[in-house]
Amino acid sequence: TGVQMEVGSVATPFENRSFGEELDLCHRYYQQITTTQNYHNFHAAGHCTATTSMLFVLPFLKKMRSSPSVSFSADDTFTCTTSGGSNAGAASDLTVNNTEPYNFRATLTVGSGLTAGNGSLLQKFTNADAEIIMDGEL
Repeated sequence: TGVQMEVGSVATPFENRSFGEELDLCHRYYQQITTTQNYHNFHAAGHCTATTSMLFVLPFLKKMRSSPSVSFSADDTFTCTTSGGSNAGAASDLTVNNTEPYNFRATLTVGSGLTAGNGSLLQKFTNADAEIIMDGEL
């Protein structure tokens, strides 16, 4: 807009930031990952801790200013695929275990079908859009 507010009586040089710089600064406070009908992975790798649960870690796009709150769209829009290629069906629960400025750790629970110790990948289960929101607002 060409406007810069100053404190005091001395003007400083006008500060111009690129769109990328502004977006990086915004990502310190809020990040959202949304998958659409044609995109299924959340890029969250994990491992099966039991026949009904998967533990995964999702790194943030940029370091956040603090440990954010994390929320998900409906649990049943998520699933996991194991290293053996099987799909575990719709999740019945998603629980955040820990958040840090760089990532969060969570557990996805399904009815059955997993093998403890197998690798797994968090995925979208339904044709509906699914999202994960990380909010570090003040």
